[in-house]
Amino acid sequence: MERLTTNEKVKKFIDSYNQEVLREYQKEQHFENVYCYPNTYVLKNKLGIKNYDELQQKERLIVATALSVLNYENATGNFDISHLKAIHFILFNQLYDFAGEFRTINLNKGMTNFCSVHLLVPYLKDTLEHLRKDIKKVTSKKEFVSFLAKYYSNLNMAHPFREGNGRTIREFFRQLVYYYSPLLPLEELYEIDYSLMDREKLLEAIIDSIAHDNHLLELELAKGLVGSPKEKEEKVKLKK
Repeated sequence: MERLTTNEKVKKFIDSYNQEVLREYQKEQHFENVYCYPNTYVLKNKLGIKNYDELQQKERLIVATALSVLNYENATGNFDISHLKAIHFILFNQLYDFAGEFRTINLNKGMTNFCSVHLLVPYLKDTLEHLRKDIKKVTSKKEFVSFLAKYYSNLNMAHPFREGNGRTIREFFRQLVYYYSPLLPLEELYEIDYSLMDREKLLEAIIDSIAHDNHLLELELAKGLVGSPKEKEEKVKLKK
């Protein structure tokens, strides 16, 4: 019979405990098997990658390339559900079969429950319909920032995709600003540059917006909403 050292016994116990926790989690969250490889948190993907870190690295590279292409193509729809799905498909179709499709499971992060699956489509239809109406009422940069914060928060609460919600939502609003800016009675043309924002503060602002507090989100979006090349240059200097 194999004799184990104390450290080996401890490690064996911890491994056994972790496997039991994983089994219990999968019993409760059995739906994850629809998206993940068995006994892992790794999303099933077209490249067959089963290592989480490797998949994340590959995903970042693929999405960054797709975003650079979209920077030249700009608006690709009518800022409706089809438009949102089209952006997600372009960003993730090289990796996931569910690219461009809404999730079929409920999602939560910590204490936050995102929109229930059965309410997702009606919620988004209503939200995006109001978005297209409300943007036509914008007459100043301040109103533009407030508008963006409100609907950024609303789309975040929808969290319509299994993966890639943040990147899809950011690209959606980049295209929206690019498209609508020339059509609004503003003092200049605007674009949104996320590199001018503080990533950690943006995340904190999004969390605050869940509790209907958009103050920080407005501050960060105001940093990224730039008009003239001179204004952008000044904001770049401030960030440094």
